[in-house]
Amino acid sequence: MKFDRPLDEYIETRPSCILAKANLKEVDKIFEETEVDYLLVGDEEHLEGIITRADFRFFKRGFTGSDTNRQLVNLKLMEYKAEDIMIRTFRKLNAHELVSRAIKILSEGELPVIPVFKDDKVMGAVSSMDIIRKLIQT
Repeated sequence: MKFDRPLDEYIETRPSCILAKANLKEVDKIFEETEVDYLLVGDEEHLEGIITRADFRFFKRGFTGSDTNRQLVNLKLMEYKAEDIMIRTFRKLNAHELVSRAIKILSEGELPVIPVFKDDKVMGAVSSMDIIRKLIQT
């Protein structure tokens, strides 16, 4: 498969989003009920950050085990907000850019997901897994 296709053919066009002020209990619920690998923080007009499933798991690490620890996890999830753990610095791509450009940026290893914009609005995001899944489907 060639990588000279535009990103809008590869991105998740209905990405899961959450507001920056949402508590992490809401983030936890989304990750538990869906198979998404990341959440965009903000709305289509203003993207504030990204939370990856891996980063969220890292945040929760060390709080599991006994019932007392589960209570501690719940308290922490209610106390912290999405904005407290989100990735604030990220690259952006335009929907018309080629998949090869996204692959180059993702291969640098700085970010696991790149937001994609069209007409200054968030259209979606693309990750290495999104590209791999699309390749498998074709």
